[in-house]
Amino acid sequence: SFSAEEWRVVGEKNMRAFLFLCTLLAVACVVSADCFSYSAEKLNEGIHYAVYNSTTGHPTIGIGLNLDSSASTGVVSACTPYTVQDLLNGQKVTLSQIECMFDISTGPAFECADGIVGGSGNREGAWGAVADMAFNLGCEGVLAFHGMISAIHAHDWSQAAAELQNSSWCEQVHTRCDRDAACMRNG
Repeated sequence: SFSAEEWRVVGEKNMRAFLFLCTLLAVACVVSADCFSYSAEKLNEGIHYAVYNSTTGHPTIGIGLNLDSSASTGVVSACTPYTVQDLLNGQKVTLSQIECMFDISTGPAFECADGIVGGSGNREGAWGAVADMAFNLGCEGVLAFHGMISAIHAHDWSQAAAELQNSSWCEQVHTRCDRDAACMRNG
């Protein structure tokens, strides 16, 4: 049998191993250029089968679907037999409904990234970072990053990442911003 000190050491080693594994997973997301995808957004937003209030107080469901958004009514009705009001009243959704809502709701983020970075078909790097930001902030929010957009247009990926990291948004979303900045540096 182990002493209390031996159990403490085992616990510390397990915690270090767990933190190392979490770091590897975050790096793997960036290394694989998984900057904007279902998997990346599940990591960024979480997955919620029932309505919750986002950090900005908006009722949200699935993978970041803001139910206050005017587009949410169409997304919900296309993917579920429910209304937004049903969801607000506590109706839960299934994983397949969440996947459908995610697929439909990404269109504006794609359009925003195409408009800012260019629609060359490259869904990685800077394009993925901008698409993720647009998914989270809306394109209007991304358009407020004037310095970042100027750096993108100049293909100065390091400066674009620095502009992104020097923002109040980055302070709010922490690791999401770190992943987006890493993607941005890859151009």
